[in-house]
Amino acid sequence: MARQCFINEYIFAYSEEEFERANSLRDRLAAMLANGAPFPVLWLAAVGAYFPLFSLPSIETVMDQPWPDDKSAISAVLALLAQQVREPMEERRCHALIPRLTPVTNEVSRRVQKQYEENAYPRWVKLPPGGTAISINSYLRKRFPFSQFKLMSSGDKIGSEIDILIAGCGTGQHSIATAQRFKGAKILAVDLSMTSLCYAQRKTQEAGLPNIEYAQGDIMHLNTPGRTFDIIESVGVLHHLAAPLAGWRNLLSLLRAGGFMRLGLYSEYARQSEAMARDFITKRGYEPIAEDIRRCRQDLMSMKDSGRFKKILSARDFYGMSECRDLLFHVQEHRYTLPQLKESVHQLGLTFIGFSLDADITEQYQQRFPADHPKTDLDNWHIFETENPDTFSGMYQFWVQKSD
Repeated sequence: MARQCFINEYIFAYSEEEFERANSLRDRLAAMLANGAPFPVLWLAAVGAYFPLFSLPSIETVMDQPWPDDKSAISAVLALLAQQVREPMEERRCHALIPRLTPVTNEVSRRVQKQYEENAYPRWVKLPPGGTAISINSYLRKRFPFSQFKLMSSGDKIGSEIDILIAGCGTGQHSIATAQRFKGAKILAVDLSMTSLCYAQRKTQEAGLPNIEYAQGDIMHLNTPGRTFDIIESVGVLHHLAAPLAGWRNLLSLLRAGGFMRLGLYSEYARQSEAMARDFITKRGYEPIAEDIRRCRQDLMSMKDSGRFKKILSARDFYGMSECRDLLFHVQEHRYTLPQLKESVHQLGLTFIGFSLDADITEQYQQRFPADHPKTDLDNWHIFETENPDTFSGMYQFWVQKSD
């Protein structure tokens, strides 16, 4: 329970009396740690279910503590201490090691940075096993067999490297998955939040991946002198910028001719429930702080007309502090329609390759528009989405190509 509460950042609600008792126990444990006095081992778990253990003074002294003879108890306690003490200490040491590519001066970028420094997103423990790495050409041919795009000239050569930029890598899920997916991948992963980057660095070391480099930077001002990329991925990021199209254009300037770009943008249609919840939050005056997020969640779950928030209550992100803040309390959010996306693709002179969607959705689309074999007609997709508003609940995730 303590480990679960830590990974969801203590999102569970509690009564005032319960919190007072937990706070009292924390103070008693802190005093015993400071004095080097023995304490019941289960106090670590009890306190760790309400507060991160690394916040306790002198907590590092318990790392060499002798434990009971019960092997299962030792294993459980050591796993808890690894999560709540050793790993956070590793992340703090990482702060001085990650390079800073740009200053963060844009006001919106600074607010977004503050959010993710306080609540690195997403909090995660492990990824599913990675499959066999393949070339970018093989990947795109398999995903979009009828789409018209030009293959990367070096994409299938044995031993060739491809340079990839992950713009807005968060806590490393994205960068690690990409490193495992593409053969010869050499990745630069950038984010505003140093807290997120340190989490990502630790998880990347755990995965044993030497081909990912992390750096702090703002997409609005990102410039890598003498360095361009074959692939740029930025999923769930541009719609949090002050000027998404300007950020997109800046990333495009770093993409080599004929290079590929994978993006993810919020859909206006698919985000109606979230928009309604954000309006509810604004009217009730909830602030993006832990106490208010807990209170808001309880109100959303217990209010008489909670049926209209059914989609929110079933969302995975509703059950973690960082995730819930990102889902409903984000400081900056743009939402798009497919006509707007089509116009942006046209303005930037890009070739639309296709959406990343589950097979059942693409099959439904093919039945609705059998003449569009490449499945790239954004006008048809707009009609399909208006008929099926939840089509892009996981964002408009799509691939485009820069002209060569």
